[in-house]
Amino acid sequence: MHPPVVKLDFLRVVPSPLHLLLGIANLIIGEIYPSITESSFIDSLTDQVKTKHGRSNGAAQVHQLNGPEILRWIEGNFDQMVLDFAATVPAEAPILSITANGRSTTAARPLLPQFRVARVASWLRSLANFLLPTS
Repeated sequence: MHPPVVKLDFLRVVPSPLHLLLGIANLIIGEIYPSITESSFIDSLTDQVKTKHGRSNGAAQVHQLNGPEILRWIEGNFDQMVLDFAATVPAEAPILSITANGRSTTAARPLLPQFRVARVASWLRSLANFLLPTS
């Protein structure tokens, strides 16, 4: 019998459902919300849910939310704060496109920011409920 090459503390291994939630939630909160609203506003909200560490254990604790922080985001209704802020963001102007025959046509207007935030917030909550059921 060969000795193990790597010893892992099973308490330090992130289960797959939580790993999926961490990746997708951090993408939504860190990339999608700032693209819809303002990054400074999202940064101020994430600062409210971030755990204050005496010393940092890595870049992820500085730049991304961990599991308890994401759950705090969801349970603290921070999505609603983003939704309220998105209602103040003006909708983008319609996009103009030129057809092949040279006539100018107006493309469909994109969703208003608050509807985009509502849709993404719904996805985030559904994903958390599916991957980490509480009961």
